[in-house]
Amino acid sequence: MEFAVDSISYELGTVLALLVVLVGLVLLTKSLARDYVSKYGGGARKHAQRKNSRTLLDTIDVREDVFFGVATDYALVKIPKRTGGSRQLQIPNAELKRLQRKLLVYLTAKLGHRVNRSVHSYKKYRSIKTNATVHLGAAVVIKLDIVNFFPKVTLKQCRQVLKLLNLTKPVEDRLVALLTTPGGLPQGAPTSPLLSNLVLRALDKSVWYYCWSRGHRYSRYADDITISLPIDDRQAVHRAISFVNHALKRAGFKLNRRRGKFHILRRHQAQRICGVTINSGKTTISRQKRRELRAIRYRLENNMEASISEIQLEGYEAYVRMVSGVSVKAFS
Repeated sequence: MEFAVDSISYELGTVLALLVVLVGLVLLTKSLARDYVSKYGGGARKHAQRKNSRTLLDTIDVREDVFFGVATDYALVKIPKRTGGSRQLQIPNAELKRLQRKLLVYLTAKLGHRVNRSVHSYKKYRSIKTNATVHLGAAVVIKLDIVNFFPKVTLKQCRQVLKLLNLTKPVEDRLVALLTTPGGLPQGAPTSPLLSNLVLRALDKSVWYYCWSRGHRYSRYADDITISLPIDDRQAVHRAISFVNHALKRAGFKLNRRRGKFHILRRHQAQRICGVTINSGKTTISRQKRRELRAIRYRLENNMEASISEIQLEGYEAYVRMVSGVSVKAFS
């Protein structure tokens, strides 16, 4: 009996000793791995950054001296808003705009997939129609707006996005200079819409998950946020608005509470999202807009003076076909 106990004790001691040795080897391996990464990992990272930077210049087909030498000045242009007042655009010079367009193709290929799926602005196969379609059949539609969206995007936020490209410091710094101004994203640069979507990807993910987990629906088109609920629950509506408000603050933005920018629309009201009406269970335009377009078409066909040209009317009619799937005449 004593021999059996001694044998078991010996075996347990051997197992414990082996475990101690094994743990020691694991810790030693981790330590050696950390030392190796510390000593050689930086070199590998820098090599990757140099390679990525060369690939960028090769892809956009721009010489290094042009990339670093192009002027980054903008012309300020004011355009009237439909609701009154004006919006200030920053239009890049011709050479800078050409370079930004090339960079847009590169950035879309590299980072476009990171834009949240709930976003419908500035994306291929997405539009104001797909944005509104998300909310068909809703009992309540909440329409929110971000204050001064483009100017509120900071250089730091843009740099965090561009760091995903893993470029050398000089190329990254120059890229920031080419795509931003000291005041934020230039509203008029071809690259600004994509960068704005990338900057908001964390906010979109957060608000989308909040809505999805509660049976709500969420979409964003540029600075227009839309949330819809399948049932008319006033407390749920106000909780959703509060969540978006706090999420925007965390991201460095602010909810626009001005009249005309903040709406809670129920079924008995015109549920219009970015100009698209959804009350009928399908996307369409308002009756008033349809009447206006029919009247303009009548005046033009009868050689009478109209508020817009034939070409402009054709643009509006193409918009109606895109939203409603039928022509203006079909509404007669």
